[in-house]
Amino acid sequence: MSGEKKRVSDEIVNVIDMRAQKAIELLDHGQSEQVDSLLSNYRRSVENQYEEKLKRLKEKQAHLEHRETSALEFGTISELKRYRNELLNEFKVSLEKEVIEFTQDETKYKEYITSILSKVESGGVVSISSRDLALVEGFETEVKELRLGGLMYTLDNRLYDFSLETRFNNAMKKFVETSQLWIRSDEN
Repeated sequence: MSGEKKRVSDEIVNVIDMRAQKAIELLDHGQSEQVDSLLSNYRRSVENQYEEKLKRLKEKQAHLEHRETSALEFGTISELKRYRNELLNEFKVSLEKEVIEFTQDETKYKEYITSILSKVESGGVVSISSRDLALVEGFETEVKELRLGGLMYTLDNRLYDFSLETRFNNAMKKFVETSQLWIRSDEN
């Protein structure tokens, strides 16, 4: 019996060893899975943190680039507007000088005044500057200082403006509109 006890005892010990070994393997496997799971979660957490930091850095960089671009665009637009105004003022001064020279050419200016007066109905009042009074004959006149010359004609409470200043201003306005001499931006 002693042999039998030993054999049963050995079998019991073997079963216990096998179960212990399986339990250890299960524990190792479970711990390994748990460690893998923890490592995977930690890795995802770190990746998410870095992705969020990278996203914020990209957004910050894009914002800085946009600010720099906006500042450059604003500077460029401001410079173009300044240059446009300089050119427009030069053109305006040059054109105004030509109008003044035209009024000083007695022959051409008298022809201009005469052609206007030939088109108006009689019975009205001609408003003209004192220096041009001699150019108007046969019309009732009133002296009105017209800076660039020309005349205004009033008939039956209607005013016909033939002053060179009004024509000059209309021509400048038309020039700006037709030449598209403006700078487009979000500000305008």
